[in-house]
Parts: sequence; C-alpha cells; structure tokens
Amino acid sequence: MIKKQIQHQHKVNIDLVSAKKIICECGSKLWTEVIICTKVPALMAGNTQDQLVMVKVLQCVECKKIMPEHLPFLNGESETNKLTVT
Repeated sequence: MIKKQIQHQHKVNIDLVSAKKIICECGSKLWTEVIICTKVPALMAGNTQDQLVMVKVLQCVECKKIMPEHLPFLNGESETNKLTVT
C-alpha cells in the first residue's frame, strides 16, 4: 500500500505595496542575482577532492554593489557563514 502525504498549504495575504523596498545606496531599486563561487579544500570538506560551493547573492543593476545583507558572508565576518558541504 502506498501512503499519500497530505500537504497543507497556508495562504498568506501580503500587501507588497506597503512592504519596505530595498533601495541601493545609488538609489536603484533593481537587483539581479549573481553567484559567488568558492573552492573548499578537500581537507576542510572532509572529501578526497576539492568542493565547489556556489552562493547566490544580489547585485545592484546600476552600480554593481552587492546587497549589504550579503557582505558579512563575503567578508567572513560572521559565524553564520559556515556551510555544510555534503
């Protein structure tokens, strides 16, 4: 017998008009997704080969600055920057 999983979806109404917009220092409201690639040495990853880790970040379309929320990750300033490589 195959059991079916029942998934409950909660509908949430969000008013995006009143939501806070993220505006770059240059005044642009447009962002694009870019990928930062990092090579993790095999010894650190616990593997026999180096691992390539790709992290998506947002970049301003106008001035090309990375969204400030991503800067701690890029600069290694936070303990939350640690990833589990499988």
